Amino acid sequence: MNSNTQLRIVAVYQGFKTKKRAQVNTLLVESKLLLNLP
Repeated sequence: MNSNTQLRIVAVYQGFKTKKRAQVNTLLVESKLLLNLP
């Protein structure tokens, strides 16, 4: 991952932190699924 991608992930995560915890958990799960794709 390049730094731009990492910054984007951090920004998205911080944005979701202000919302419901369930939405944050969903985001993390979806991110893991995407990263595990071949």
